[in-house]
Amino acid sequence: MSTHRSLLRHVAVVAVGVLLTVASVSADEELVWKPQRPLRWEDFKGSVPLGAPRQNVAMTAASLRWSYSYSLEWSRGSCVYEITSIETDALFDPRASWVRDEGRTSAVLAHEQGHFDIAELHKLIFADASRAFLGKRAACRGRDKRSVAKFVERDIDATLGKLYERIWTSQTHVQNAYDDETAHGMNSAAQREWLEKIAAGLDGRGSKGFALAGR
Repeated sequence: MSTHRSLLRHVAVVAVGVLLTVASVSADEELVWKPQRPLRWEDFKGSVPLGAPRQNVAMTAASLRWSYSYSLEWSRGSCVYEITSIETDALFDPRASWVRDEGRTSAVLAHEQGHFDIAELHKLIFADASRAFLGKRAACRGRDKRSVAKFVERDIDATLGKLYERIWTSQTHVQNAYDDETAHGMNSAAQREWLEKIAAGLDGRGSKGFALAGR
């Protein structure tokens, strides 16, 4: 039996107004979401883009990263594979995150933390859903060990990628709804309600329902 590991990084930028785009997060600069490490204004190291609307006072660049390990078991020239572990992280990219001077308030920072927390919430949803694939065995394809590994990783990437895309679509909806309903954090009552809802999801009291509701 041999064990293999594959790392995939799926990155999207979450901005005020919810702009979603591809970005690259440097491993030595990224911040992994941790409950004891909330965002600070000094984490926002990016420059305000030229042409950014004046009403956009800050942007949080968040991403989801997932990786997996799998084993190959050979017998009489054929093999089966099994996903043995799946790991996920919600990340913050300081270089792509920015804030205007007038936006450095506790209220705006709480709103931006909400964006990062929504990314973590969907990381948890992905982790929960992907557990269904752990331990399942399937026949390998390919004529030799090199081609077998290639086909196995292609199959796993497609399977987990389909799940990821569904959950990321949900997150896009949630991020947009969060900005729309809180007026980008300016509606204090709605902002408070959303943060309570997000916290309920993070502590396990509503993550699955949160995704299914698109809220």
